[in-house]
Amino acid sequence: MEKDNPDELLYMCRMKDMHAQHSIFAQYEGLLSSLVNQVVQVFPPVRNYKEDLLQEARIGLLVAIHCYRNECEASFKTFLCLIAKRRIWNVLRKLTIQLRCTSSLDTIELDAMVNEDETFYDIVEQPNPMFNPEYYCQYVQALTKFQQGIQTLNFKEVEVMRSWYNGDCYEKAAQKQECSVKAYDGRLQRVRAKIKECIYL
Repeated sequence: MEKDNPDELLYMCRMKDMHAQHSIFAQYEGLLSSLVNQVVQVFPPVRNYKEDLLQEARIGLLVAIHCYRNECEASFKTFLCLIAKRRIWNVLRKLTIQLRCTSSLDTIELDAMVNEDETFYDIVEQPNPMFNPEYYCQYVQALTKFQQGIQTLNFKEVEVMRSWYNGDCYEKAAQKQECSVKAYDGRLQRVRAKIKECIYL
């Protein structure tokens, strides 16, 4: 199986080709191990559960194989990292709760790293929608459409967009456009509507 032909490799994996599955697991084992090692280095109390975390990352690879689509506009590696990290952190959250309930030495280390009401998972992940692969792909698609929409604007519309993007107040923006505040507001609303239409097409 050609390593530089990821589309074919993913297709064969979905067809339950054992050779393809072994090939893709061998290809990404180093990446998954690296993700787990990063967690263990930052949070030593879970070092005894390293194999469990790695196994969860491997399950993430299986999920990525079956869920990834080319229209996501993100590479398979990026997609895999997002899913693997999410699964690792989900296990990590459960582990921190278990460790807090024990009387081992690791509990002392754990308590020193987290507050009473938050786990390491809460600190590391933070509520960031970019960790959600589906959200990330939608974001990339919207960004691409936004950039395409910008290219359809004429010179004056680009200047309006630039003033808005820079956070200029209406008075300052109107001066730059050599028009009244009301006229600038009208131009801005038209430009925003034009861009929004491009994004939601």
